[in-house]
Amino acid sequence: MNKSAGFTLLEIIISVAILAFISVFTASSIQNAIKYKAKTINKIEETAYIQDALKVMAEDIRTAFNYKDINIELFNLAQDERKKRAEEKNKKKNDTNKKTEKKPGEEENEGEGESKDEQKQDPQTQTEVKKESQKNFEKKEEKTITYFLGENEKLSFTCLCNSRSIENDPFSDQAEISYYIQDCRGRLDKRQRSRCLWRRISPVIDSDLEEGGTARVLLENVESLKFQYIGPDSEEEWLKTWMSNESGDAISKNKFPYAVEISLEVKPDKENAKPIAMTIVAPISFPNNQKTTKERIDEQNSESTAEPTKKKKKKQ
Repeated sequence: MNKSAGFTLLEIIISVAILAFISVFTASSIQNAIKYKAKTINKIEETAYIQDALKVMAEDIRTAFNYKDINIELFNLAQDERKKRAEEKNKKKNDTNKKTEKKPGEEENEGEGESKDEQKQDPQTQTEVKKESQKNFEKKEEKTITYFLGENEKLSFTCLCNSRSIENDPFSDQAEISYYIQDCRGRLDKRQRSRCLWRRISPVIDSDLEEGGTARVLLENVESLKFQYIGPDSEEEWLKTWMSNESGDAISKNKFPYAVEISLEVKPDKENAKPIAMTIVAPISFPNNQKTTKERIDEQNSESTAEPTKKKKKKQ
């Protein structure tokens, strides 16, 4: 008599237990994957805001421009040369007059020693002639309207970053830009306040680089914002300030940096959220730190005067 084949009760219990364990493990893995995905998406969204803000800043810095009016510079140099030649001509004329004014053996009384031309000239006429000659050699005012004022936590400069959204708008692509930290209200909850990154833009470039225009919040919940600068004569060390105006030093005065390092730290408005820090280096495409025509001429003159002395030393 044959016995029918089948599972024993113990085998069934073991199989069900294994199946239950696999099901629980699979469900737990799927749940953890969903949670990790949600965290990753949230982190990407949080970092995306920071990356977007850094991209805007880097693009503005890339278009920073240092304008120099070459026409006024050349005109003033021409005026200096004209004045120099006129003074040399007058000096030669005076020397010849002094030689012909008196002859050896002739003496004149006091008051008669002046030349006939000097006696004829009226003091008022001489003053008017001097004023007229000064007007002929007047220089044009060299105005510097483009600046780069970089501090450790604030940055203002001129750039070609203005976009015209209205047809026949009288403004160009030139603008003033400022980045700084200041308190602001939340976009979603107006009752909540935090430290924010502000971007100010003014399409009118004037003497005050840090005023005017409109300011907008670029990023909320900012913990810190730091700038560092590197440029001519400072290639080996990052500087915490870069002032191209009169308050700048010999390295930064009348010059723009080559690049700006931006360090930004943001703490998301969530419980147990950790600060997110990012750092980028934004280069300036055209600093235009060329030497002025006067500086180049002075260098050429100094080199030309130095060459004969070198030749003399070699001969000796």
